[in-house]
Amino acid sequence: MGRTAPKHMMSARLFSVTPKRNNLISDLYVQQIKQFKPNPLSASQADIKAFQLPAKPSVPSDEISADAVASYEAAPVDTEAAPTGSAPVEEDWFVFEEEEEHH
Repeated sequence: MGRTAPKHMMSARLFSVTPKRNNLISDLYVQQIKQFKPNPLSASQADIKAFQLPAKPSVPSDEISADAVASYEAAPVDTEAAPTGSAPVEEDWFVFEEEEEHH
């Protein structure tokens, strides 16, 4: 047979209630909020202004002439040559270093 609780225990609800703790900071904050009275807006502040589209942008002027473009295209390309007396340096890109064994 199952155990049943006594009748006086069945009707009572058991709640875990923690006592209210006074918090000075939150009390001051709530007090300041309650005391706040917003200033009413003046007529000029309350008016809604009509929407105006921004001014259309102007077309940029062509500051670079065709002669300047042609001289740029005709200019020689500056390159840097490798030094003649030294051997090229090979870099090992995908070589992983061996890990040292820890003691």
